[in-house]
Amino acid sequence: MTAVTVDHACRLDCVPDHDRPPEVGPLRRAARRLAFAASCALAYVLGLVAAALRPAAARRLMGLWSRSALRAAGIRVRFDGVGEQPGPTLVVANHVSFFDGLAMLAAHPHLIGVGTHQSRSNPVLGRLFTRGGVVFVDGTDRAAIPGMVRDVAAELAAGESVLVYPEGAPRCREPGGPFRPAVFQAALDAGVPVQPVLTRCVLRDGTPTARASWYTGAEEVGSMLDRVFRMRGLELRITLLPPVESANARDRRELARTAWHRLVDRTGPLPSDCVTADERARC
Repeated sequence: MTAVTVDHACRLDCVPDHDRPPEVGPLRRAARRLAFAASCALAYVLGLVAAALRPAAARRLMGLWSRSALRAAGIRVRFDGVGEQPGPTLVVANHVSFFDGLAMLAAHPHLIGVGTHQSRSNPVLGRLFTRGGVVFVDGTDRAAIPGMVRDVAAELAAGESVLVYPEGAPRCREPGGPFRPAVFQAALDAGVPVQPVLTRCVLRDGTPTARASWYTGAEEVGSMLDRVFRMRGLELRITLLPPVESANARDRRELARTAWHRLVDRTGPLPSDCVTADERARC
């Protein structure tokens, strides 16, 4: 697997000492590693096939691969809440795991995702994501944000629903940091509602865990995956919350605050020292 590192807001010191999930045995861990490697090979093949397909069909292949990757990693996904909204919608979620987006795409393969520019050049997933219509953005370049907003607004105006993680980076626990307001301008421009989504990493008994997150400090993807492969009973619980009508908001900042507080009302805010301040939050 290509070596990938990450340096973002999820810090190991934000994980409580008592957060020590039970582990599977060595044979199960080995089986998961092999299964996940096979799913990566499948993604490469599907990317080649997707080159000859329409974007909607390529997104269905993305959903197929997402399901295979989640099963390989031993992750169970559970949805609840109000249900998916009819018509084009800006879907905004908190980000607690590498697997969040895969879970959403597996259940709702019609969604168009917003991804980092690095994922476009990924040798395993790049072709599949590109053909599936993923909107790519360089989150480290402020000048790239307006173009991303225009692209998202165009997809919404064309009748598509778009999935975005407005925190900009994964956080160790929900609800994470405040939503950056920039992408909410797309919902205002297209005149579509915003559906907040709360994602939680828990064990089967409902105990929250941050051990499935991708930690800061240039952690390699293999380190994060190995931690997930070791965990017993990991679940992603995804709650679709009541939509926010963009027409009722004065501007993108109010719309972002309203959507984020739907998540906070369910979980309570994180300790302030576990949310990294970021100058881009004002975008």
